[in-house]
Amino acid sequence: FTFVLQCLLLGQTFVTMRTFHPRRALQLIERHRVSFLALTPTLVDLMLRLRDVDQYDLTSLFVVGLGASPARPELVARARTRFDCAVVVGYGSTELGGGVLATDLLDPVEAQVSTVGRPFPGAEVRIVDDNRREVAAGVVGELACRTPGLMAGYSAGGVAAVDEDGWYYSSDLAVRDGDGLVRVL
Repeated sequence: FTFVLQCLLLGQTFVTMRTFHPRRALQLIERHRVSFLALTPTLVDLMLRLRDVDQYDLTSLFVVGLGASPARPELVARARTRFDCAVVVGYGSTELGGGVLATDLLDPVEAQVSTVGRPFPGAEVRIVDDNRREVAAGVVGELACRTPGLMAGYSAGGVAAVDEDGWYYSSDLAVRDGDGLVRVL
């Protein structure tokens, strides 16, 4: 939804597809001179697997945003090379109110390829052990997040994923490095 608002506020064109087809997506990028592409890693992989992907003019692309599922470092590297632009990898969920973490265009390439970056302003992230105590950098644990848009909980007796302090426990294993970059495993 934020992409739509961004386009409206900046007077940009927003291109959507009712049903995704990799070749059609490449044609639309070329025709509409798309500068920002937001897709799941699987859809980008389908585009990159086309034999004729090099025949399309994709020079308008400035950033490719990947999210909604894990992005393998090899795929991120392939996308950077083929699209010849930055690739931003994000992490979020409906429960959290959207995105929580993302790589930054100023991060080193290795960080852009292998992490989901740092928390957005206003979002808090910790890596915790089985007792929900924060672990040191470099130690694997569960990713916990707290955001202003966090859900109140699940209806109809769903499993409580939010504690009394407003932390959402994702069940995703992650590790944070000494620079605060998070890698989801």
